[in-house]
Amino acid sequence: MARRLMQTILIICMIFYFRNDQLHVSPIEYGASDHLFQIETWVVHNVVGLGFSKVIELVRNGSGSHGEAIETVNEFLSLGQSIREFQSGNRSHIIDRTSGASFSPSGYPTTVSSESVIFDLKTRRGKLRASVESILAEELTLVFKEQGLARGVGPFNMLWPPVSFKIAPVPKLLVVSPRDRIHLQDTQLLDPNISSSDIDLLESKLFKDHGKSVLVLGISGLATYPSLIADNNSLGSLLRTAAHEWLHQYWYFYPFGRSYFDSTEMTTLNETAAEIAGRELGDLAYDRLQDARSEEFFEANTSNRGTKDLESAMKEIRFITDSLLAQERIDEAESFMEEQRLILVDQGYHIRKLNQAYFAFHGTYAESPESVSPIADQLHRLRSQSSNIGEFIGTLSQFDTYEQFSEFID
Repeated sequence: MARRLMQTILIICMIFYFRNDQLHVSPIEYGASDHLFQIETWVVHNVVGLGFSKVIELVRNGSGSHGEAIETVNEFLSLGQSIREFQSGNRSHIIDRTSGASFSPSGYPTTVSSESVIFDLKTRRGKLRASVESILAEELTLVFKEQGLARGVGPFNMLWPPVSFKIAPVPKLLVVSPRDRIHLQDTQLLDPNISSSDIDLLESKLFKDHGKSVLVLGISGLATYPSLIADNNSLGSLLRTAAHEWLHQYWYFYPFGRSYFDSTEMTTLNETAAEIAGRELGDLAYDRLQDARSEEFFEANTSNRGTKDLESAMKEIRFITDSLLAQERIDEAESFMEEQRLILVDQGYHIRKLNQAYFAFHGTYAESPESVSPIADQLHRLRSQSSNIGEFIGTLSQFDTYEQFSEFID
């Protein structure tokens, strides 16, 4: 009962945290109202899932080995890949993990539709989802505790908040920036199932009505409680993202996380720190799963969003765009970004829209080539001075301003 009460309190805190203490409706929020993701509703609906996942965990711990747990994860990832291949038309091999056989969809009786096959695969995968979430949460919990992130003394030593996440469709993010400079002015969470045509219409409407640079994009996770983690086929990505989002929850109980919205610098500091620490923690959890891994589905997620050529191009585009905007040559800056986007598309990089909002969002992550912030270098310096990732996380916890952090580093 006490544990459930504490979880409820945490949920309430996280709801208000991610509402950014804004109880009024902004013009952008009103304009996107038909497509908004109802974060409060989602969190409340998933409270029951917290208890259910604990039951799953108890049953699994009492009846299965570590190797069997890994096989469950393996099958879950395999089924996900099969679904994607079938939906994309690459149907040459759908893998049945129960029999170990590879078969062609053309081998199905003609009376079995593609929709039926996909439905069957999704049903089988859905039955594994809660177990996989529990397995990965347990691995991350062990890593977090090993890094000294648990609190208390003796038998009261516990990890807070408990690691809990859902592997599910993640909301789209609506990003807004002024046109005369690159600045993250507003964000709104949108229905994950919003169509491409509705995205185009919404972006055009908000641009016309408010004169803002607008972009709708996908994100990999969201630090609600439980966290929302994008459903994909990479174990490395799942673990890194889950660790990243948990760190936002963890820091919420310290000055560092509660200062997330206080300034652009603090937002960038929080996001980049979570990216650095989440990557390392996720990789440590990944390493724990190596002994029983499958080479096909447990491939490490070591690639970044782009190659060195793309990174170099983005840095140059950002530099020139900033220069044009500083000279109040807004139309010229926007034309330049679109010209460069088309060049990148011709080179094989899928970039739907390149504008001020694009750079405003990606610039929040100081390691990205779209960022001009010195925060990544400062954080890497702090990490090199820390004995382990737990010390790095603990040091950051007490900072509530960027100036305080900079003075400490310098």
